[in-house]
Amino acid sequence: MNKTCCVFTCNNNYLHKFLYTLRQLRTIGNYTGIVCLMVGDDLKKLQDKTYKDKVIKDKNLVIKYFPTLSILQDKSFLDSQRKLKRPSHWFAKIFQFHKFYLFHKYFKRWNYIFYLDCGMHIYHNIQDILNLFKPNTLIANRDGVDNEHAGWCIPISPGNGLKLGDQFVKNNNIYEKLKKKYNITESYFQTTIMLYDTNIINDNTFSNIYNLLLEYPISFTNDQAIIALYFTQIHPCWQQIKRKINN
Repeated sequence: MNKTCCVFTCNNNYLHKFLYTLRQLRTIGNYTGIVCLMVGDDLKKLQDKTYKDKVIKDKNLVIKYFPTLSILQDKSFLDSQRKLKRPSHWFAKIFQFHKFYLFHKYFKRWNYIFYLDCGMHIYHNIQDILNLFKPNTLIANRDGVDNEHAGWCIPISPGNGLKLGDQFVKNNNIYEKLKKKYNITESYFQTTIMLYDTNIINDNTFSNIYNLLLEYPISFTNDQAIIALYFTQIHPCWQQIKRKINN
């Protein structure tokens, strides 16, 4: 078993952002290990090595295809997502639900996963980040912490900051059901950067997360609410990431 893999996911529209961050990861980040790019139907052709090598010249890159989630081809689901009371750009980014596959048992071939959104900027050797891995833990950044430090975050209650419930569209029966079943007044994490031990994945983790979407299809920011709900309430293993190295 290999120890660590750095994972990205993108569709065709974000492929250029993946190439940008991959280049920074290799040069500025000094990361020489395995990188896995998860793709959906529109980039399935990248599985062909000849084609991949023309587009992405990286010998340590693995292309892993997972089919676009079937729910994203369901007209009634898509119509309901369009009608959610949230900024329209979130509907344009529904490929983000592909992040559910990060918790597919396929990734258990590595001990640890370092996930990065495509388009991220890297300014330093990433080894200090990789050193943060902990057994049976998902490490990520609490949402809202940057806004609080900037002084313009409006907390739900004094001193408490953003809460899990804020990641779901409110004022509907599904939200009321969610509120009764889970403690959605707790903090939650962003899925922009995640470091986790693959021991948190079992045979049913992906399907459990997917089923949460079917049960609560009112996520404000697509994948983030569902993944955070699972790893803070159902299989709690999230810890806050260290935000600084020295100064």
